[in-house]
Amino acid sequence: MAAALAIGGGGEGLRQRLLGHRGARLDVDHVHDMQLLCDSTAIVEAWAHDCGGVFVKLPPAEATRGDLAQALNKCVMRMGQMSADFERAIKDGQIDVRECKVLQTDVADLSAAAREFVGLALAVFGTRDVQQALAGTVVSAEGS
Repeated sequence: MAAALAIGGGGEGLRQRLLGHRGARLDVDHVHDMQLLCDSTAIVEAWAHDCGGVFVKLPPAEATRGDLAQALNKCVMRMGQMSADFERAIKDGQIDVRECKVLQTDVADLSAAAREFVGLALAVFGTRDVQQALAGTVVSAEGS
């Protein structure tokens, strides 16, 4: 319901905009508002994935060792998910298109989690020079 409120209409208005009925469309400002109200980055993550990249949420300004531990745990969980999906995929001795897409999503999720972890590690342990050098740096999907 928060998504419908973000665009200034009810559920039917949101459905029409999502499906493009009668020329209705969601603009970028509506999508931004929807993400803020829903406290989600799912839409921008999907856009980044569609463009061959990953969305990496910047670490909080005052990262803690606890944040770092959570980020590392997230990496381990993503790796475990990828491992389980891989085992299921090769159970029949081959990887089909659906299984390939699942594994590609797993890799993107793991990559995003690893980038978040490194960002937090640098925020917590990076020297002042490292933090100043990284301020404003955008890391591409290829890591450059």
